[in-house]
Amino acid sequence: MNETIRQNLHTHSTFDDGKSSMEEMAQSAIAKGFTALGFSGHSPNPIDTCSMSMEGMNDYLETFRFLKEKYKDQIALYCGIELDSLSDIDLSPFAYIIGSIHYLNTPSGQVAIDESRETFDHLLHDIYSGDIQKLTADYYAALIDMIRSRDFDILGHIDLISKYNEDETYFSFTADWYLEQARKAIDAGIEKGVIFEMNTGAISRGYRTMPYPHASLLDYMAKKDAKLCINTDCHNAIALDQSMNQALALAKRAGITDLYALSEDGFSPVSIDSFVGELN
Repeated sequence: MNETIRQNLHTHSTFDDGKSSMEEMAQSAIAKGFTALGFSGHSPNPIDTCSMSMEGMNDYLETFRFLKEKYKDQIALYCGIELDSLSDIDLSPFAYIIGSIHYLNTPSGQVAIDESRETFDHLLHDIYSGDIQKLTADYYAALIDMIRSRDFDILGHIDLISKYNEDETYFSFTADWYLEQARKAIDAGIEKGVIFEMNTGAISRGYRTMPYPHASLLDYMAKKDAKLCINTDCHNAIALDQSMNQALALAKRAGITDLYALSEDGFSPVSIDSFVGELN
């Protein structure tokens, strides 16, 4: 493992809803001094227009193999995938898996929780009759079910339910009922041995000023010795290192001492002091 680590394992390209090609992402990572870059396209999901098709996924894998060879002397490249809870595919070609919940099963069908504020309001008011506690309970129950029933390495943006809630429009991050729900999901992830991510993606897209998870959850993770990594969930090459310094500072403030890094031998804990965010 390198003494200094700059790593991002949650990225999207033009194979799904990203704005930059995989090669543009790799070139940006090299220019920004990254030691490792992982691609994690959205797994094929018939109801999600942002996901890869099966044919697109094959092209994604082929493109990765080409880039890994082309840039082998400049950066470590890894091919992962962001596995949506509604997706069922062969995971064997991938070096790592990010498990994520983007949709909830409701009486009105599958509804996205993070597509837009309008969709979230529709979900809350029209389907859940304004009951935010029931909505968040169903979200975290779905997350726990995915943790227990699917195999993956990294749990993506655990409190995605709060994407539009940074100003606490919908609920308080320190409400007892909310912390109880979220902590059950954290406990399930710890029991399963998954790596939780700090995710800065909503910052670059203008939805938040702080990474996921909220400090109230990050503090709990630190106390429970949860495994953690930092990703930017970036959808363009410019945002590859978005707010990484901020995430590192928050992790240290919470008492996190190690982060998980990926190598050819798999994931391993490394001192947080070995990780570098944005370069000055």
